[in-house]
Amino acid sequence: MKINQKILNKFNTFILVLIFAIRAITDAIFVSRGIDSNIWINSKFIMIIIGIIISILQLSIKNNKKIFTKELRSILFTSFSFLIITLIVWIVNGTFYVNAFEEIIKMIIPIIYAYLILNTLEFKDIYHAFIYILIINYIGLFLEVGINNFSINNFFSISFDKSYSPFESNYFAGTSIALCVFFMYYRKSKLLTLASLLFVLLTFKRVSILFSLLLFVLPFFIDINGHVSSKYKKIITFLFIILTLIYYNLLLPSSAELFKSIFGKSQIDFTMYRSVFLSRLLDCGYSLKGFGTTTALLGKSMEMDLIKIFLETTIIGLAIFIYNYVKLCGSHIYLHFYVLYLMSNMLTSHSLGNYLGWALAFIIIGCINYKQNSNLTYLKLKKKESIINE
Repeated sequence: MKINQKILNKFNTFILVLIFAIRAITDAIFVSRGIDSNIWINSKFIMIIIGIIISILQLSIKNNKKIFTKELRSILFTSFSFLIITLIVWIVNGTFYVNAFEEIIKMIIPIIYAYLILNTLEFKDIYHAFIYILIINYIGLFLEVGINNFSINNFFSISFDKSYSPFESNYFAGTSIALCVFFMYYRKSKLLTLASLLFVLLTFKRVSILFSLLLFVLPFFIDINGHVSSKYKKIITFLFIILTLIYYNLLLPSSAELFKSIFGKSQIDFTMYRSVFLSRLLDCGYSLKGFGTTTALLGKSMEMDLIKIFLETTIIGLAIFIYNYVKLCGSHIYLHFYVLYLMSNMLTSHSLGNYLGWALAFIIIGCINYKQNSNLTYLKLKKKESIINE
């Protein structure tokens, strides 16, 4: 049985790396170029299902105490709440949209996979896997941008004022910031810490760059293993509910002049065309239709996740979502900074359908929250007090 456990552990780690390797290569070669290759693109989903099956098999022969169970329940409760709200709306309106099930599955898959990984792999296995994932994603970025484009002239052509970079990537931005959060916290290797920071800088997403620089200097000003009161979860939840409502109203066509007077840019320029998606929905007379329906009507994501959730599931669904996702950070101050970034990104952009990105985020949150003793011993750092969710 011990041999089987060891084999499963190595295979499980290999599958974890392979999932994100396939994603990096397919995004770089196919998705970024608009090439239709369902076999390769769907292979990401197939691999994560294989990873779940292997992890379940490995978990069945392990007798260790389970961790990350409260987080699993929170996200499953959120998904179930969305489903109930959607079913009620469908019954009342007499409508049906298959997108709802697809998007709920994409919410459930990453938390289940993260839960299984955290309960089957040791921290050192996850740490080594993340090193490979970082290297492979660098390769993916090079393939997307083109190795020949990594020249000195192109580096000097980067402009923050004009928001231009020849290396900007929509496909590697989410992975880059997640890996940066991980290696900024576990600073065993200065090279990996700086490499993860550089990766974020190269993908050139303004909010991500500011956040990564904040993470870099954060340990010089605060104890990143400190605790915060549970009341901050309620404050953050309330804050982002209010911000979502304010941002939604500011993006209404009737608020165009007010928006420009506040931000100095038009709604279209500031949101990088996302406000147009909202206008299209409103022009079609969109009303409450349930989760996933804005995607069905637009034919694509409206690219503002919190506004999308508000429109599709009412303020009740929005409150449930924000509160349960904020709860993931427990009382850990470092993770509170991370969740602030995640919510800010979802307010102005989109990541909800990025199930692999969320799987990575959940694994990182689980490592920081629960694997304190084992990971700090492995990294040869001073042992800290274990942090558990309140």
